[in-house]
Amino acid sequence: MNELDPMQAASLEDLAACLRRLHIWADKPTYRELEHRTIHKKGPLSSTNLERVPLRRSTLSDVLQGRTFPRKAFLLTFVEACGVDLDADRRWEQVWDQLAIQYGDRDSPGSPEQDHQRIHAEAMQVAQEIVAAAERQSEEILVKAQRKHAQILKQAEAAAAKAQAAVQHEAHGEAAKIVAAAEQRASEMIIRAQHKRDQILAQARATVTDTKAEAKRSSSARRGELLTQIIMLRQPAMDLAKDLGKVTGGCVFLLGTTCHLCRVDCPDIRSV
Repeated sequence: MNELDPMQAASLEDLAACLRRLHIWADKPTYRELEHRTIHKKGPLSSTNLERVPLRRSTLSDVLQGRTFPRKAFLLTFVEACGVDLDADRRWEQVWDQLAIQYGDRDSPGSPEQDHQRIHAEAMQVAQEIVAAAERQSEEILVKAQRKHAQILKQAEAAAAKAQAAVQHEAHGEAAKIVAAAEQRASEMIIRAQHKRDQILAQARATVTDTKAEAKRSSSARRGELLTQIIMLRQPAMDLAKDLGKVTGGCVFLLGTTCHLCRVDCPDIRSV
């Protein structure tokens, strides 16, 4: 640290180079880590009347790349976060005072171009950190998966060996039990099937009997209806036959010796 002398910085680029060397000396904490260290850390900076400020990643990128001149509070917060004792080392504050004369008041907001650059730098930094985190997680997951695979394989081999030994020792007894159980189950299935068959046959017989009875009842009822109709038509037919017989000299419905209309022995029946 003795060889790092910020007082030798004569320009913004020199200051950025000194800050990068300090960052390396502090073991290169990530921008996210520096932001996390300072975002909730409040209070005055040592030997100054300035308050600590959060080290935003986009601003860190701009400052360390020499794209923007930092505010004094930002500069001192950064060097303090990197392990510099501000009470013992006042050079960082002094170099800022010297360069502030050259670069003017940089506490005002940046230009739109600077804002765009900061946003772009922050986005790139976030993307790089996400990729790095994803790679670390992928590597961890792969290692865990390989360990788990080896463990499962070992357990499976042990279980297979145990099962094989058990099978060799109890194969005949287990086979006999399985055969007996199968025979018992087959017998039960046969009994259930026969019982089911008997039920189906009984139901079929009952259905046939009911169908025959219903058909018989339907047939008897139909015959009764037809007979009733014939009886109702008998008298008009007989009257008609008599009237026509008077004209033709006999029953016009004669066939043989029985009148097929009235189905009775007609007194007018004669051979034709």
